[in-house]
Amino acid sequence: MVVHDNELNLSLEEFQYFRECPQKFRLYRILNPLPDKETFLKKKRPIQEYELRNYSEDEMKGIKYHQFFSTFHLNYEYSIKRNLILPELLNDPIHSLFWKYQLQRYKESLGKYPWHPLVTEFNIVNKSQRGIIDCVEFVDSDEELRIIDYKTKKQRGDLEALYFYANLLDDFMKEKNWDGLEIKEIGWYYYIKGELSIFKYKCKMKENLLEKINSVLEKIKEENFEFNKNSCYNCDLKIICGVEKWKYKMLKFGITREVLVNQK
Repeated sequence: MVVHDNELNLSLEEFQYFRECPQKFRLYRILNPLPDKETFLKKKRPIQEYELRNYSEDEMKGIKYHQFFSTFHLNYEYSIKRNLILPELLNDPIHSLFWKYQLQRYKESLGKYPWHPLVTEFNIVNKSQRGIIDCVEFVDSDEELRIIDYKTKKQRGDLEALYFYANLLDDFMKEKNWDGLEIKEIGWYYYIKGELSIFKYKCKMKENLLEKINSVLEKIKEENFEFNKNSCYNCDLKIICGVEKWKYKMLKFGITREVLVNQK
């Protein structure tokens, strides 16, 4: 795999894959080539496209809930302002919990900051990263922001993921000269239980993450794709990786296809 300069850009998933196993990242990137910037920024797939790609039932549920969250403020503003929950929302406990969460936010925001988010499902690309932020909302004032990630439950690496997105948003605001706006908080909305978990945004942690990202990019640039055997368990690329390991061993000992043919 030859890595060109324009390919030195990581999604959160790719960043995690490389740290888990560089060879897993390499195979994933071969199977999922890096999209150009314009295509990524316009990336909005309809539900039908996910269905055609044979996403699992649980994955489809998550995608549909994310779409519901991202359009909620446009579709149900009148319901929130009238404090009247609609039957269609009561029929789904996750929809109902989100409505109650947004009602609370609406009451807290009155006269202080906008209730509507700044952006939802926000695609961003910078020089070294790309990603989609679920929600950027106002908190405490119309100049302070909170990044929200919608999740089903807590998972390892969640906090690092939020700082990955925070760096993208920071870079975007500097590029667009959004003076006066700053990230104050980052957190998650766990939509199965309707729980909110918030942390104060710390620049030092963002700087630590950037060091890790740059370190990974340097190894990718050097085409350093080692195998990590400890990550083989439950890896969905295990079969393809087995073929790659065989090829790697053959090359290591100077055994090429031509050598095998000549031996016959």
